[in-house]
Amino acid sequence: MATADVDIANSALVKLGAPLIAALSDTVRAAVLINARYVFLRQKLISSHPWNFSTKRVALALTANTPVYEYTSEFLLPSDVLRVFETDLPEDEPWEIEFNVDNNKSLVCNSSSVKIKYAKDITDPSKFPAYFTEVFGWLIASDVAYAITQSTTVANAMYAGYKNEIREARSFDAQEAGRQMFETNPWIDIRN
Repeated sequence: MATADVDIANSALVKLGAPLIAALSDTVRAAVLINARYVFLRQKLISSHPWNFSTKRVALALTANTPVYEYTSEFLLPSDVLRVFETDLPEDEPWEIEFNVDNNKSLVCNSSSVKIKYAKDITDPSKFPAYFTEVFGWLIASDVAYAITQSTTVANAMYAGYKNEIREARSFDAQEAGRQMFETNPWIDIRN
């Protein structure tokens, strides 16, 4: 389990066979490249799956704003929402995520109350499970591989490593939630 962002960055650099860095703020090329992409990639990865460690459930607060048309209610989303996975609204009840008149992210619908399950932006790497940390390292490696190595072969290998690792991590995560993940069939996966 990583205790600092630099540990995850160095995991990516090890995979690339590149020299390690002391901090993301270093001025060496690898640190600059990783630092420029780090937050975006973390948020992308957290948003990609309902990871147990970053999933949160809340009841939303109704705002005083009324949507101009189509919906009757507006609810303010927490500032750490990366993606709403589900609501407690009936399946046939439409809802959307929008920016309101105050430029805050909100959920609009036709209900007087709503609860959501969402991806919470976790910024402390000590809160990441080991399998997520490993996937994150592979994602960074695949993202900066060409810029660091100038090799499409290495870039493709890093992406393949990421795809393999994320399948395994999602399976581990599902086991912690009581959901079942089945082995994938390479004949079916080739379509993707």
